[in-house]
Amino acid sequence: MAGGIRLRWVAVAVCALALAAASSAWAADGDGFDDATADNCVPLKGSREGCPMADLVAKVWPRPASVRSGHNSSLITSIRNDGPDAAPRVELLVGLPGNVTVKSKPKGCKGASSLRCKVGGIPAGARRQLKIVLEAGSPGTATTGVSAFSAVLNESALAADGAADPNKKNSQGSVTLQIRS
Repeated sequence: MAGGIRLRWVAVAVCALALAAASSAWAADGDGFDDATADNCVPLKGSREGCPMADLVAKVWPRPASVRSGHNSSLITSIRNDGPDAAPRVELLVGLPGNVTVKSKPKGCKGASSLRCKVGGIPAGARRQLKIVLEAGSPGTATTGVSAFSAVLNESALAADGAADPNKKNSQGSVTLQIRS
């Protein structure tokens, strides 16, 4: 019986040593995910593991796509977050050509020839839509470019690999409005 008790104490001691080693590794790393890189990330509440990531997808289209000079067309922009994390402080940049004039823009959008719109946080799986009304100027084409980003995710990308938007190409888009005389 004394040998059995000794074996139990040895097993308990081995488990305690393993637990101490694991907790000191966790403390050295800082986040428990066994990767020092994540310790450089900007903290983001609700991030799944280490560095926050959110795939922002921007799309834009005009309504109508062809308009007479002096008439209005609405520029519809959609920003979708394909996750896996929430995207905080999302902004949309809109580059406008010289032959259109902004007639109305959403609250949070500033500028005239180019707009910077504060969209706010977008949870994973959610989307936000913005409508900008443009007045068509001189006949021809008017190409508008958009780009969506999260300032918080961009800060994380500067601090650590693997953070931010995993597919920046789909965070940008453009559309051409036909202006008739």
